[in-house]
Amino acid sequence: MKSFWSYISNGNNSVGCTGQTVYVYDKEGNECAKFKDIIYAYTSSISPNGRILAVKSTAGWLAVYSLETMNLIKKFRFSEVDSSQDDGFCFTDDSKHFINIERHIDELHNSVVWYDAQTFEKVNSFQMNGTDHLDDIEQGTDGQLYVLGYFREKRQNRYFVGIITKDGITDWQTITLSEYDFYWHCLNLKRCGFTDKACEWTHGEYDFEKIKNGNYSLKRLFDYYKEKESG
Repeated sequence: MKSFWSYISNGNNSVGCTGQTVYVYDKEGNECAKFKDIIYAYTSSISPNGRILAVKSTAGWLAVYSLETMNLIKKFRFSEVDSSQDDGFCFTDDSKHFINIERHIDELHNSVVWYDAQTFEKVNSFQMNGTDHLDDIEQGTDGQLYVLGYFREKRQNRYFVGIITKDGITDWQTITLSEYDFYWHCLNLKRCGFTDKACEWTHGEYDFEKIKNGNYSLKRLFDYYKEKESG
C-alpha cells in the first residue's frame, strides 16, 4: 500500500491521501480514480450518504468530488491564509451541510463555516472572538455538533469542549490540558484512519489500538463534565 497520510472507508469506497494525490478505491480494492487538483491535501471526508468526497488542503483549498461519477465538482480557496489550515471539518449526519474550521485573518484567528453540501456555497459562518480558538468539530450521536478548543486568557488558556450551532457556542465545559491534547490527537487520528504515517507523526505516547477501538468522542467528554457539574 502507498504511504498515505490518511486512509478512510465507508464500505463502498476507500480514499487515500498522500498530500499531492488523492486515490479512490472501490470495495474490492480496485483503483477507480486518482485526483491531483490541490496540493498539501492530507485529509478527506465522505458524506454519510456516500455521494460526496471533500478533500482539505493545509494551504486553504477544498476540492469536492462526486463518488457517483468520480469527477471534480468544485475546487475553491476558502482562505488566503495558506498555512496551518489543519483544523477539523465534518459533514452533518443528514449530508446536507459540510462544516469547516477555517483561519482567515491569520494563523491565530479562526471561524466555523457551514457550506451547502450540494453546491458548496457558504450558508453560514461564526467568527471566534479575538484569538479564542477552535481545533476540531464532530457530530455526536444526538445530532449536536461538538467542538474542541480553548479561550485565551491572561494567565493561561482555558481548554474546553462545547456545543456549537449556527449562532455560536451555546454551552461548554472546561477540560484539562492533557484531555485537550489527547482528544485533539484522537480526532486527528480518526480523520486519518489511524494510518502508520499519522501514528508516527503523533506527538505523545498513546496506545493507538486502544484509541482506535475505544469510544473517545467529544460528546462523551462533554457529557462526563456535564454530569459532574450537575452533581
